[in-house]
Amino acid sequence: MLNETSEYQLQRKDKVEGSIWGVTEPMVEQALNSVKVGTAPRPTGVTSDLIKPAGATGVKGLFQVCESIEQEGEVPEQWAKSYTMRLYKGKGDVLMVDKHRGEKLLEQDMKVFEKTQEKKLRDSVKIDEKQFGFQPGKSTIDATFVL
Repeated sequence: MLNETSEYQLQRKDKVEGSIWGVTEPMVEQALNSVKVGTAPRPTGVTSDLIKPAGATGVKGLFQVCESIEQEGEVPEQWAKSYTMRLYKGKGDVLMVDKHRGEKLLEQDMKVFEKTQEKKLRDSVKIDEKQFGFQPGKSTIDATFVL
């Protein structure tokens, strides 16, 4: 047998019902500040340009939306809609369909919620330093140079 055994042992924890971490207003504010401004409006017409100037009131409103999603387990119906745009890749003939890629325009407030969830996961899960894909500041191309 060539299987290697790991010395790592999982610690048993008591079961928890519902979310084990709650979203906080500072998390929502940080996520909102990281969303780009000047982007195209989405199906509901809400952009970060409209939310950011609202300051603490906008953060509180988004926080309440994020909190209700975590408690109820359902996202708002409007978030199911999106626009798909065809963008030119910048190479080859502009008129050729295969020289374009699809870009989905998602609701800005949904992006804020997703960023809060990503932060919670990244804070709670230890990712090995050998992981390159889907890591900030790393690329799977970097891994080829390690070899």
